Amino acid sequence: GAPLVEASHRLAWDRVFRVLQMESRYGLPATLRLYLRAAIGSLFLSPEGQPLRFKDLEIPMLIMTTGIRLEGLQHGLDFYEHYLDDAVSKNFQRPRQRISTLMRLGSILKEFVEAEDALCEVVFGSDPATYDADIVDAAGFSSSIPGLIHYDVLRDDRHMKSLLDELYARYGITRLMEGGVVNNVPCRPAYAEAMSGRLGRRNPFVLALDCFQPRLRTPLAYGIQQLVRPNVLRNLPYATHYVGFEKMLSPLNLIPTLPELNQTIDWSIKELTPHMPLIEMYLKEVRPL
Repeated sequence: GAPLVEASHRLAWDRVFRVLQMESRYGLPATLRLYLRAAIGSLFLSPEGQPLRFKDLEIPMLIMTTGIRLEGLQHGLDFYEHYLDDAVSKNFQRPRQRISTLMRLGSILKEFVEAEDALCEVVFGSDPATYDADIVDAAGFSSSIPGLIHYDVLRDDRHMKSLLDELYARYGITRLMEGGVVNNVPCRPAYAEAMSGRLGRRNPFVLALDCFQPRLRTPLAYGIQQLVRPNVLRNLPYATHYVGFEKMLSPLNLIPTLPELNQTIDWSIKELTPHMPLIEMYLKEVRPL
């Protein structure tokens, strides 16, 4: 729709990402600094002009992030901050550079996945402590790929900093990063949210859409897809119906163009169409017996 078109026009590389020295307070340092608020922050404002928070949404939304405990950091913060500096300086969008970048991303992700006990799920919008959190900040942390993308809250915002300080203390974490490391298809948190009664009913239909299932046709990303597959399989018992997409953009296409977004939508519609009769059946209202 129109919001997607407007967002795509704002997502220019030099507006969203910057390569510069930046303080790290809540996010894991990385080569690219994500300035999500500068790009799309104005699209997520309340009628009063205030940043939207989870409690403001008519339809509850959850955003998955990964909390890292101190023992999960196997290197100094400087290592993560400069891990892919050379790849970005050589323009990692080039095919040959993408191969090297994906291999190195796989290596650092493997370290975190193997340190499973030092990681935890932090679900913004589910934990009551996060109801008052800024939606754009949660999305930024959820987009933070170890070694590649760093998001942080460094602006003068005492509310969010206080909320994050309390959250970090309660979870015993030192940094936040992309949620797929611990839960790439978070069916269980969605199911638990419905069963808590927060939605008013406890008979949810959980549709799991997986755009990162292992596919041999994408050999460059296959290793990383295999790394997160175990956490996907742990969540599938909570899904009513699962759809693994066959055709998606490259995971290193960080700023897709509008034609590329439209192409992805077309692929998704085509793959979902055979599943629609079953989905419609599940969603059909059943009269009381």
